[in-house]
Amino acid sequence: MVFDMVNFCFSFGRLTFAVLAVCLLGCGGDDERATLRGSVTFANEPVERGTIGLIPIEGTKGPTAGGAIEMGKYGITNNGPLPGTYKVTIQAYRNTGKMIKTEALGTIVEVEETEQYIPANFNINTELVIEISAGKNQHDFPL
Repeated sequence: MVFDMVNFCFSFGRLTFAVLAVCLLGCGGDDERATLRGSVTFANEPVERGTIGLIPIEGTKGPTAGGAIEMGKYGITNNGPLPGTYKVTIQAYRNTGKMIKTEALGTIVEVEETEQYIPANFNINTELVIEISAGKNQHDFPL
């Protein structure tokens, strides 16, 4: 659906903006930043492509952080989160096998439709919460 593609672009754009803002503005010394790596699976299958976001919970200082999920793996290393407690959002899209028509730069083009397939309780209404410590962190998300 066109709406799914627009939603994906809008959501990905917001995450990209948040990550860029963190990179440009910074917050505190780099020695406070943590790194986070791990895997993301859904129904026992690696998530091929998606995004992961960290939203600080009240009492945690610092901005949001996030990164890409590729072939079931993610890493948030550059300008990672500050130590604290975070809500985690995971979004992933897959092709539906259908071709749809959409407008791109004033031209009608045919593209493959995508759909968000991770349930809302892992993204828009996330129930995922993790604690990040200083230094290197590892956390897998078997959804």
